[in-house]
Amino acid sequence: MSTTRKVLSVLKAGAKWGLVASTVGLGAYYITRPEDQRKMIKIGTSRYYTFWSTMLPIFAHYKYTSWYYKGMPDEVVDQKFNELHGKYAQDVLDLILKMRGLYIKMGQVAATRTDFTPKPYADKLKILFDAVPSSPGSEMRQIVCDGLGIEKIEDKFSWFNDKAIGAASISQVHEAKLLDGTDVVVKIQYPDVKYICKADFQVAKQFVRIVMPEALSAFDEIEKQLMSEFDFVREGNSLEKIYNNIMPNYSDSVVVPRPFPGLVSKDVLVMEKLHDGVKLVDGIIEQYTSIAKANGLTFDDVKDRAIKEMKEGKARKMPSAWQIWLYVQYLRTKNTVANCGIMLYNVLFGQYFGKKTYYEKIKPPINHIHLIDTLVKVHGHEIFVDGVFNADSHPGNILLLPSGKLGLIDYGQVKELNKEQRK
Repeated sequence: MSTTRKVLSVLKAGAKWGLVASTVGLGAYYITRPEDQRKMIKIGTSRYYTFWSTMLPIFAHYKYTSWYYKGMPDEVVDQKFNELHGKYAQDVLDLILKMRGLYIKMGQVAATRTDFTPKPYADKLKILFDAVPSSPGSEMRQIVCDGLGIEKIEDKFSWFNDKAIGAASISQVHEAKLLDGTDVVVKIQYPDVKYICKADFQVAKQFVRIVMPEALSAFDEIEKQLMSEFDFVREGNSLEKIYNNIMPNYSDSVVVPRPFPGLVSKDVLVMEKLHDGVKLVDGIIEQYTSIAKANGLTFDDVKDRAIKEMKEGKARKMPSAWQIWLYVQYLRTKNTVANCGIMLYNVLFGQYFGKKTYYEKIKPPINHIHLIDTLVKVHGHEIFVDGVFNADSHPGNILLLPSGKLGLIDYGQVKELNKEQRK
């Protein structure tokens, strides 16, 4: 046997036994870890591969494009990057929806930060505020039973909707009725989501360290905030605090759902139901879509024109909250007077000459100026007066109720400031 073959033989044997030793070592390390760590290693390995198998080729394509078109005119570079944004936005959304957990939260943040998130990505990621796929109702029922210490759901609820009305990064929400008929919503934490998010943060930090190392400190703060959301007992206590602080002062403008004592655990939170609320943003878009349609335009036409006018310094003067309020009162009075006349005619002459149909009510416009003022005042009160505030107040957490009031929901991230910090 030649010297070369001997060396190769030794190297092969060394590699073989090195692989065996590494496998045994990793196996021993895994087995000797506490259960929490074993669970995180198992979950993290799978999610690590899923993330990088999608994101690494995308990242490489962006880096190659940056290198290849370096020194070319800005419009050429911008065009090439816009093509990449359009190409990969759906892939990134699909990855987020597949992995869920932390990535949904990060996607929500990116969707609201249009100052640095490219438009194709921001547009795609908006779906994460209200269209995240939910887990099966049967699985959620079991979590509720385990969390509340009951054998079956009927021990606490006369009705439980297996179809979730909302799903987010760490939990989903179901409608239900208590045994006394009270309408409630039940917020239920996904199984193992805490371990999933811990593993995801390790992977995401690697990505941030490569792509945007300057953002690593901000990312550490995001980790601290999100990891505080897994204790629903804490959230229930925070919700009770904010309810007691806000409702005595702003009950004519907002509604904060109240938790039900005795129906809270670290994985389950039962709260008052806010009936028939829609996302505030959706309500405003619906209104302006109707206005645009009446003028032969689309909502995007109106939005683009408004943005163009603002950039050119020609933005139109908006009516004040008081002017909109007067107009709303005028429309309501007009509806009432018109329909009262028809009602009187129907009572006196309808049986002889045929009844007239009532006017269709003109839907009053949303007084968005007043609503924005209300949001600023309420959150300002939380921060500067009470020192207890919602640190995650994004568009998905603000509802417009049929009464015209705002429904303020989701208090998973609540911060507290002492008097010195509020000065």
